[in-house]
Amino acid sequence: MNHYSIGIAFVHPNNGTDYTDEQYESAEWLIPQLRPNMDAYTYLTTHYAITVDEKGRARKTDPRRVDIGRLAKAVDLKIWKPSYAKSAVCP
Repeated sequence: MNHYSIGIAFVHPNNGTDYTDEQYESAEWLIPQLRPNMDAYTYLTTHYAITVDEKGRARKTDPRRVDIGRLAKAVDLKIWKPSYAKSAVCP
């Protein structure tokens, strides 16, 4: 956690398989625990979204197939992605 972001990692092979309900539930529990220290945070994003360029190339592909909409809704955050990106999650 810093003044700009917090990183949460899921143990996952990043191979396109689904994340477990337990992983989502853990993140859905953890993020509100951290919220009192991060009032200014309003967005949820991924490594892919912050590294993808206008041609769709990204330095990072994780997390593949994460349901970022589910997580954002559960913790009351907006999804951030560059305006030119189709998604915040790697296809």
